[in-house]
Amino acid sequence: MESRLLAGKYALVTGGAAGIGLAISRSLAREGAQVLIVDVNADQGSDAVAGINANGGQATFQHCDVTDAKQVRRVVNQPERLDCVVNNAGLAGPYCNITEVEEHQLDALMAVNVKGVFFVTQAAVERMRASGGGAIVNVASVGGVAGTAGLIPYTMSKHAVIGLTRGVAVEQSGHGIRINAVCPGPTRTAMIEDYATQNGLTIADLESNLPLGRISKPQEVADAVVWLCSDKSSATTGSLLMVDGGYTAQ
Repeated sequence: MESRLLAGKYALVTGGAAGIGLAISRSLAREGAQVLIVDVNADQGSDAVAGINANGGQATFQHCDVTDAKQVRRVVNQPERLDCVVNNAGLAGPYCNITEVEEHQLDALMAVNVKGVFFVTQAAVERMRASGGGAIVNVASVGGVAGTAGLIPYTMSKHAVIGLTRGVAVEQSGHGIRINAVCPGPTRTAMIEDYATQNGLTIADLESNLPLGRISKPQEVADAVVWLCSDKSSATTGSLLMVDGGYTAQ
């Protein structure tokens, strides 16, 4: 029997109870990791854990608001060890022209998408340095490398995530810590369906702009995350892995 890529590893996934995050949590567990799912939705978190454990995986749930540094530090220090961290928690929107964005909308999005990723990464680096290293994967977006009209705050936030990824990769490379980002394009989740609805589009409209002719599945993003968490990517840090159907190649 082929050995699992993450056997014996301890992993933490923020926003790990739904959408891409749930696919990541399931995949990490399937590859042998003990997964701590961190989310603000306790019902979804409990369901995610039950599903993973029923299928032979090992998962637990912890409620946490990633915008609260104290909560983050407490949760990051909870596992026996911390080998892999996936920063997936994030918000999208508001779907409007820059002149229509309100300050409270900007603050809320940047708090989760930027400060949240920073707080989790900061706490994870501290733990990983003490234990000899680890792997961090940030879920960014094609919006982090290209401009998207009508989605400026989100685009700003994902550019920031990529900047954090590259900076920490250089800063912490001597401590055995690798940090990379996956950049999904349109992916079949509630978030992309909401985006399409808000902008008067259909999924077919989105797919028509992709060289592969289809939007991605959450599992395809999860597969990329598993690879970046595993020793198979031991020479990879500070990199952006596009899972976007060819969107950024155009």
